[in-house]
Amino acid sequence: MKTYKKLTQALALFFLAPSVASAGALDSFIDQSTLYLTASKQAAETCLQPPVIKTDIVKRSPELTKAKPQNLSGLRSTNGELQGLANMFYGFQLGFTLERISSSEGYCVRVAEMTILSGQDTPKIWMNPRLKQGSCQYGVTYEHELEHVQNYHDHLDSFKAAVLKELPIMLKGQAYYQISSLDESKRAEKRLETEMLALVQKLHDRSYDKAAMKDEMMDSHSEYLRLSQVCRNR
Repeated sequence: MKTYKKLTQALALFFLAPSVASAGALDSFIDQSTLYLTASKQAAETCLQPPVIKTDIVKRSPELTKAKPQNLSGLRSTNGELQGLANMFYGFQLGFTLERISSSEGYCVRVAEMTILSGQDTPKIWMNPRLKQGSCQYGVTYEHELEHVQNYHDHLDSFKAAVLKELPIMLKGQAYYQISSLDESKRAEKRLETEMLALVQKLHDRSYDKAAMKDEMMDSHSEYLRLSQVCRNR
């Protein structure tokens, strides 16, 4: 029995923080094929094996940036002037190792390994240069933006937990395609790539929606009005 292993990578949709949404397009797959000989296992047994799932999901501390934001959504004063903005990248990268197995029993294509990456970009916080560092308004604004970053970090924790706990269950017996010939391999590989990406996207978006709801509550008119009164009452 021979097994062909293909390494593929896909870039999922990436988003900025909810107040700065910007969707990107799917990146093209990068293929590198290598031939391996497997141990003496039956093809059907190998095809049914669940993929190995790995994660590289990190929570990076935010950095201050002086770059003026392109999107002018963020904490504003009562006169409408932008006070601060937190900029985070929601999304993930997904890497596959696909196996194409050939034996006297037939053929199959399976996902042997998946690696999910997220949180690789450092969150950025922009502060209005008119705000004096150390002032009450600066502190209130900065703390508000840090809360947005915390929502992002909570999302990453939730996303990672879902990937490690739920994805293996979702993929049990579902991470392969039987094919009648190796000529069908390309189509089967593409279907697997699309389906795996959709499953991980579903887990990501569920967590993202919760974070977006928290951000929306934080950026409500009533919350901005409350924050505008903090320094006046000190």
